[in-house]
Amino acid sequence: MNIIHIINNEKFTLPYLEFINKNFDNKEHYFIIVGKQKYLKKIDVINNNIKFIEGSFVEWTSNKDILKKGGLVFIHGFFQGISFKLFLNLNPQFLKKINWVIWGGDLKKRNSSYKLITSIDEFLKMRVTKKFAFISTLVKNDYKIAQERYNVSGKYNKAIYINPITLEFLNNIKKCSNINVTNIQIGNSADLSNNHIQAIDLIEKFKSENIKVYCPLSYGDSVYAKEVIDYGKKVLGEKFVGITEYMNPEAYGEFLGRIDIAIFNNNRQQALGNIFALAYLEAKIYMRNDTTMWEDLVEDEGYNFYSIEDIKDYSFEEFISSNIEVIMKNKLLSEKRFDEKYIKNVWEKIFTRQRGD
Repeated sequence: MNIIHIINNEKFTLPYLEFINKNFDNKEHYFIIVGKQKYLKKIDVINNNIKFIEGSFVEWTSNKDILKKGGLVFIHGFFQGISFKLFLNLNPQFLKKINWVIWGGDLKKRNSSYKLITSIDEFLKMRVTKKFAFISTLVKNDYKIAQERYNVSGKYNKAIYINPITLEFLNNIKKCSNINVTNIQIGNSADLSNNHIQAIDLIEKFKSENIKVYCPLSYGDSVYAKEVIDYGKKVLGEKFVGITEYMNPEAYGEFLGRIDIAIFNNNRQQALGNIFALAYLEAKIYMRNDTTMWEDLVEDEGYNFYSIEDIKDYSFEEFISSNIEVIMKNKLLSEKRFDEKYIKNVWEKIFTRQRGD
């Protein structure tokens, strides 16, 4: 093995694993999957380049030889907990070959009711991240945030992940818009960073219109999900639907095909898979204009998304109206995000650069 991938057991884990094993030599890649077997289970695995661990300090220590064998180590989202951070602090020899692939949420402080644990976690994180040799992000301006918060200095790469929903599948979806109902999606998960409450307040003035508001909440904090559902029902009544059941990529793709308006009130980089799929499916997309996503997608790449700030001044007609040229431009820009050859080329360049070839 030459490249070690450390990644939590999340909904994007299996698509990425399959992508790497399909497009690269799987003898060169080894995956350490961290956490409970929720999305990916041992029974699902057909390749022998995977190891499942819970993520305790003892487990990291017992797997030290695996990290020694790897010439390159990728941390896909730095969410592996305080035990892993302590392990890295005690084994600084690994830091010079680590590429931290930032997912967005890992730029936030750990949420804990114990301030001492949070302080220790941040202290350990700061000590190692500033020594990581490489930093990759999904939107380039997250690198600036990492520099400001963690004083990182690693060489920069722009990364991209395979979307669990394929372009072929999206092309076969029949757009299911009901001309009598405007379907609105708010956020993509039960994460506080979605700021659902504020978004619900913004569209409360449209509750007398023929709308249906959907909030995907199956992923994240179940307590927060209940708060959002209770508030949504209180403000919008039966026009609000909180989705708490996990949907496979195909079912979720079908759901996205019914959405007319999407509101992403996230205060950080998040929901890119949803955003690109919805843009390709010709939905009108609103997002905050003070995030790294806005800077990267709108200001740099040329997407025409709409600022959430404008909703408070919009009539319902302005809120739902769309420009066909804008819609088609967003669709075209999103298409490459589903192109496996394009994604392979991105990762090929990252692997090559980190090897120093």
